[in-house]
Amino acid sequence: MVVSTRWFGSCTGATATFVFRLKAPRPDFAPEMTDAEREIMGRHASYWQPLVDEGRTVVFGPVLDSTGSWGLGVVEPIVRRALGIGDRDRGSAVWAMVTKEFRQLRRDRRTLAMMIILPVLLLVVFGFAANFEVHDIPTVVVGPDAAEAASTLPAPFHVVGIDVVGSRATAEARLRDGDAAVAMVTSPAGTSVLMDGTQLFSVQTARTALSRLEAGVPGGGARALPLRILYNPQLKTSWVMIPGLAGLILVFIGTLITSLGVVRERQAGTLEQLAVMPFRAFEVIVGKVAPYLVVAAADLALVLAVGMGLFHVPFVGNVATFVLGSALFLVVTLGMGVLVSTVSQNQGQAIQLAFMLLLPQVLLSGLIFPVESMAAGVRWISYVLPLTYFIEISRGVMLKAAPFGTLVQPIVLLAVLAAAVFGLAVVRFRRDLAPGPARTTRQSPGAEGAAG
Repeated sequence: MVVSTRWFGSCTGATATFVFRLKAPRPDFAPEMTDAEREIMGRHASYWQPLVDEGRTVVFGPVLDSTGSWGLGVVEPIVRRALGIGDRDRGSAVWAMVTKEFRQLRRDRRTLAMMIILPVLLLVVFGFAANFEVHDIPTVVVGPDAAEAASTLPAPFHVVGIDVVGSRATAEARLRDGDAAVAMVTSPAGTSVLMDGTQLFSVQTARTALSRLEAGVPGGGARALPLRILYNPQLKTSWVMIPGLAGLILVFIGTLITSLGVVRERQAGTLEQLAVMPFRAFEVIVGKVAPYLVVAAADLALVLAVGMGLFHVPFVGNVATFVLGSALFLVVTLGMGVLVSTVSQNQGQAIQLAFMLLLPQVLLSGLIFPVESMAAGVRWISYVLPLTYFIEISRGVMLKAAPFGTLVQPIVLLAVLAAAVFGLAVVRFRRDLAPGPARTTRQSPGAEGAAG
């Protein structure tokens, strides 16, 4: 519809020949428009058509201070009310907003996929992973009667090793190295059982199974087997959780905070200023993540200090081995943060992607649910998560005093993940965010003039 330019001038301090209420899919042109004016309007359709789809009011007409030039702009709500444009009942206004939001949501395919597909995917994956029951307990049997004792062990005990010449020290070494959760030691003086206290659910299942085994001996009243729990004698949950929570904090800082910091720089345009600097992508990334590396290392030391002081969590292993594993793990998490930032256009997208990477680390790494109890179709995800290997290293060093040779496999795997993730982050950063030729800023149709 056509609104009097007199009213428009009194409200905005400017004049316009035509003020239209544009309606999708085609604008409602005023009959006074000439063919030349229609041609100008159609030439700038790429600018005003998205505004029309959102239900906005567009102003088109000659610019007062520029003879012969035309302007295209959006009428703000206060001007709309003064002009009486779009005065409708409350229900129509609400329906217009609902329609606009649906259109906007339809264009945001990433958010739409997260709202529909992600909940179903998480339900299926974590439904199979959320299992505290352990159906298979790796067990070693040592001593002169090891073969006979192994043959009497029922499920859920899974005998993974028999050593007829081994001793109690052999059994403890196998538990320390993570080869088994339960060790049975036979000797002429009797049979005893050792368990790895860092595997809480396996120990609980094994104790229940041993109780049933002793109760089922013919004649009844069988003497209970001597049982000793190593590395966590009182089965304290805090002793097992804190080494893993330290890694979880590193994941949070390395992935979420780092990605937000880089995306913030990208939105502010400061990364573009590096176009005139003789920096390579690798140098830019290292410079960006170095502060987060220092903060994450300080947080790790703080968490461990609080855990050891407040919850009395022991640290009985080699500090150098722990530092090496932590450093490799930090490189992986920082690389993940940079990688997230390269595929995110804003901080909202960075948060979404970071949490999508953070949630599996919490539930599938063995921090809460035992990896052994997960379904085979989900368990493989645990083996590509860096937190899985950091938990193995931190618990092994802090609680078991595991030597470096025992932890070579998780350390090597962390190094492989670090090289792969950080290398991919550098490649993506070089292609998408690295300094390059300055982009030409496209002027909006409202800023350019066209001869009438």
